[in-house]
Amino acid sequence: MDLLIGVALVLTGLVAGAASGMFGIGGGVLVVPVLVLLGVLGFRDAVAASLLVMTVTTPLGIWRHWRAGNVIPRIGVLLGASGLVGVVLGEAVARFVSDRGLILAFAGLLVVAARNLAYGTLSKDYHRSTPLVLVVGLAAGFVAKLFGIGGGIVMVPALAFTGVAIHSAVGTSLVVVLTNAVFASAINLLADVEWAVWAAPIALGGIVGVPLGVRRVLRMQGERLRGLFAILLVVVALQLVRGAA
Repeated sequence: MDLLIGVALVLTGLVAGAASGMFGIGGGVLVVPVLVLLGVLGFRDAVAASLLVMTVTTPLGIWRHWRAGNVIPRIGVLLGASGLVGVVLGEAVARFVSDRGLILAFAGLLVVAARNLAYGTLSKDYHRSTPLVLVVGLAAGFVAKLFGIGGGIVMVPALAFTGVAIHSAVGTSLVVVLTNAVFASAINLLADVEWAVWAAPIALGGIVGVPLGVRRVLRMQGERLRGLFAILLVVVALQLVRGAA
């Protein structure tokens, strides 16, 4: 591994880890594009490496959010259970879609999520709908397997718009990010392991970045958090489209 690329990957892990702790997204929205744009891995292997990184870094974020009271166990369990089904569906669909198609679909998903966060109206009452939570978890697991993200870009906005406080949505999302990542990584490692070496420097940076992100978000107002989340998703989407053009 080239030294400059190794340093770039550690820094990517640092930023992705901070984003994970702040936004409950796992960090894949940064890791996957960087691995692809650096040319070290194809999209599918970058997805696999990103998910493997999450199995190492996400527990740190969960622990710190738990201590702050930002994790709702019941919702986390429901989202995690249906998310595993979504991972299986994502594995099946990925076999029939080209890399370029996956990248463009990923970018489109990010733009939609950003738009909803920036312009949507948050509910003031939490809608305790078990079917709705299960559908959100299913969708999160599906995109986790397809795009190498933990599913947080689906879960955080969805939970926020059903009345869950944005900080609790972030903390609870990380629980499901971890379960989705562990299950998807097990599937990926059974198929191939050559890509796994690229996960190590990213995970190293992520271990440092996650606690920094959690510390920052606990001091941040909800409206500002939503705005930063939306900006991040749009920037990443634009970079993906540029790379796929």
